[in-house]
Amino acid sequence: MKSDSEQVQYPFVSIIIPAFNAEQTIAKCLDSILAQEYRGKYEIIVVDNGSQDRTAEIVNLFDKVNLMEYTDTQSSYAARNKGILASQGNILAFTDADIAVSKTWLRNGIRCFNNKYDCVIAGRVEFVNHGRVNLVGLYDALTAFDQKKYTSHGYSGAGNLFVPRKIFDSVGLFKRVLISGGDAEWGLRATSKGYHVKYCPDAVVYHPTRRNFFDLLKKQVRVGYGAGQRLCLAGKNSQLYLLDIFKEWGRLGYWLLRVMYRLVVKYRENDVNLLQLIALMPLVFVFGIATSIGRIRGIKNTR
Repeated sequence: MKSDSEQVQYPFVSIIIPAFNAEQTIAKCLDSILAQEYRGKYEIIVVDNGSQDRTAEIVNLFDKVNLMEYTDTQSSYAARNKGILASQGNILAFTDADIAVSKTWLRNGIRCFNNKYDCVIAGRVEFVNHGRVNLVGLYDALTAFDQKKYTSHGYSGAGNLFVPRKIFDSVGLFKRVLISGGDAEWGLRATSKGYHVKYCPDAVVYHPTRRNFFDLLKKQVRVGYGAGQRLCLAGKNSQLYLLDIFKEWGRLGYWLLRVMYRLVVKYRENDVNLLQLIALMPLVFVFGIATSIGRIRGIKNTR
């Protein structure tokens, strides 16, 4: 009987990380990647998307990391495309500059292919809290990066994503104009071409929760903006801008019900207590409105 190491192929992997003003987190991210327990060859590509801080200086301290720069468009997806085009691996693995990966992340992600590189792999994202947990951090941890749910809809977040190069050759690159949701748009394109997006709970990365209210508010506006862009690119926006604003009330109502339902499920699963559930509800409304504002702006600026 063959051993596990003989049964599993370990292809050449290109790890691609977009970075923007990531001086506080990029070193920890790269340290975790360089500590991988992986038998095969891998390269690390960081694409600096116009950082104004010491991100590039810190990355240059790592001899085994390839630093590139992309400043034409302020978009993590445009930066990822730059990395894809420069990469040499047979498998492309994506994570973010504020994420630390587990030691077995790369190995387990590759194992999930089962030597059949005809699908897309979405790994698990675990949230970590630095310091005392507040409501904003709790909200972020409970509502973001549900990779298992994403895969049921045919896509994955780019913070923990494995894609065979041949699938990019077939599907194409990320939409570089999108500032958010480009991973979902690409995943749905891949699904429409018959590629399956598979959830891999053993390929784990660790994402810090956003504990600052205004940081999370900006994120929600950005997420909404990207959703508005995608509506326009898909031709689902209305001919009249005022009609889009009217429709947004329906989208906001649906979003609020969906997030509140998710939090109630977390309460039933004992992930939050009743007082926390009640305290989170005002945040649901505030962040829902922020998402709607972003979506309307995205539609207006992409029409």
